[in-house]
Amino acid sequence: MDTRPQWFLLIIGVLALGGILISFYFLGKSLESSIYDKIEFIELDQNYVKCINAVCLSEGCVINNLEEYNNLIEILDSPECEQFSLPKIDFSQYALLGKSVKATGCEREFIREVERADGTKKILYKIDVKERGFCKLLAIKNNWILIPKIPSGYKLEFFVRCGRVENCG
Repeated sequence: MDTRPQWFLLIIGVLALGGILISFYFLGKSLESSIYDKIEFIELDQNYVKCINAVCLSEGCVINNLEEYNNLIEILDSPECEQFSLPKIDFSQYALLGKSVKATGCEREFIREVERADGTKKILYKIDVKERGFCKLLAIKNNWILIPKIPSGYKLEFFVRCGRVENCG
């Protein structure tokens, strides 16, 4: 009995299955990337960032109205912030997001991105920290941005990715 045709069919079957699996992998990647749309945001002025604090910063702040703004935000008591006052924000148009991130290195770059997925009703605030050099100095950066008003029923998630810091979140 000649087994060559059976081996040939087995090899063709394995190749076909592999091709199908690879196609599904790339289809899934393209669908995954098309689910989220980038959202334009406004980075807040450095004076604002260095003169305010909020208890929610470590987990991530989502401030949707004036009452939350007045209750959650405090002006730091330091000489450089004496003349500082909270800027006016139109909360009918915007939401204020803040997230505290720890990082080390001689130089640090914080790359912020906001994405919205209407299918899953999620908004992602992503902060990618690029650390350069091997300095041990720990820096904490408060990342405040304004985004368009968050639609009702949407959930906001914070995502932080760091270089060499074990617990940068």
